[in-house]
Amino acid sequence: MNHFLQAYFWSMSAYLLLAVLVIPFNWKRVVWLNMHKGMVLETVFGYMLLVLGLLGVYGYLHAIPFVSAAFWQGFVVVLGLFSALQYFMPKIQFLHREKGYKVVATACVIGILLLAPIFGTVTIYGFKSPGLWVSV
Repeated sequence: MNHFLQAYFWSMSAYLLLAVLVIPFNWKRVVWLNMHKGMVLETVFGYMLLVLGLLGVYGYLHAIPFVSAAFWQGFVVVLGLFSALQYFMPKIQFLHREKGYKVVATACVIGILLLAPIFGTVTIYGFKSPGLWVSV
């Protein structure tokens, strides 16, 4: 399982790095889509959650207590709410208007599959690793 999580951590880190590096080259397309402030805020918040989630995965893999157990427990709740409310967010609403329900459903399934390792790992890290947090 650790090999899978290591591969997941590095592949998602590479994805995140590439996604951030492409932004300046993709700017004309973003402007063309009339990406309003809500979409920009959603994107930035999503990337922040992904960075924190990957930090939690790294902490779990290497048994490093980052911040506190309560922080990671709260993070799981916030990530769960963000994911549960995703259908009502501006980018999904735009995708629904432009491409239809099937594309939105496919995007949601892919999103769930990509976030499932973070949910599982950070839940174990925050809720089921009491020995790790004794030293903090």
